[in-house]
Amino acid sequence: MSPAARRDASAWVDAAYDAFASAGLEAVKVEPVARALGATKGSFYWHFTDRQALVDAVLARWETETEEIISEVEAAPGGPTEQLATLFAAVTRRRSPGWASSSSTPRPSSPGSARP
Repeated sequence: MSPAARRDASAWVDAAYDAFASAGLEAVKVEPVARALGATKGSFYWHFTDRQALVDAVLARWETETEEIISEVEAAPGGPTEQLATLFAAVTRRRSPGWASSSSTPRPSSPGSARP
């Protein structure tokens, strides 16, 4: 299997996170995410022990990014109006097309990852 076909764990999390953002946790399934990546199910099992490990990685990223947004809002200068504007700006950035895969937010390691 070529490296491009295998992908790395972060590519799987990116694709699964995009699915989660657009259609919820039900959309985080191995076969559709594999199709989106142009990868095989074997590639998935190279990096994750099972679907739950991928879901855990997606939720860990969501939690991290949500905490970062909350911190950004709390640190915003000014009063409630400015904080609300900061919140809207952060949520808008988050909902922009491709935001999950292009975010500069560091990705947490994949809980339950079978291989690094």
